[in-house]
Amino acid sequence: MRCALHPRTETQLSCTRCGTPVCPRCLVHADVGLHCRKCSPPPPRRLLRRFAARLARIVAALLVPAIILAVFFGPRLLFPGSKLTEVPGLPANPTYRLALVSMDCTTYRDLGTAECAGVVQNISDRTFSDVQVEVTWIGDAGTPLGTDSAFIDLNPLPPGQSSSWKLTAPIQPTSTRFRTTFRDSSGNLPTRPPTP
Repeated sequence: MRCALHPRTETQLSCTRCGTPVCPRCLVHADVGLHCRKCSPPPPRRLLRRFAARLARIVAALLVPAIILAVFFGPRLLFPGSKLTEVPGLPANPTYRLALVSMDCTTYRDLGTAECAGVVQNISDRTFSDVQVEVTWIGDAGTPLGTDSAFIDLNPLPPGQSSSWKLTAPIQPTSTRFRTTFRDSSGNLPTRPPTP
């Protein structure tokens, strides 16, 4: 006979439970007879190792996302930012294409970033494609310091639909105000400011 797990090994032994041929390396001494590895329960150390390995996988599965969340959102919770004030953009325009439903802009000086987010709605009867929000950072003297842009979440933006948007950018150290404009491939889209 040859061992079931080691076919090159000759053996005269077999499992007393299932009759499988086993060599001395595969043999497990049980309370009653000799068993193969499949028929004998694992020793307690193996159970403990398996339990520890499963526990480690569970902890890692829970800990890794928690660390990722702490890295990305923790600083914002620990170092709350300061609010920027919006500078009025375009003068009142009866041909508004979009309406700014809500908007908030916060600077995180410790992190060197600014984050603006809001919701914009298409109030025209036309669908707009490739709509971008453009934030111009303005200093104390009223001079533009820089501009950052990002696409809105819903592109194209059909009539009557709303879309959220978010822009995260490196902060302009001397910026205290900002101006928000929206544009598509054809140019600026007149946008009605949010109603208080």
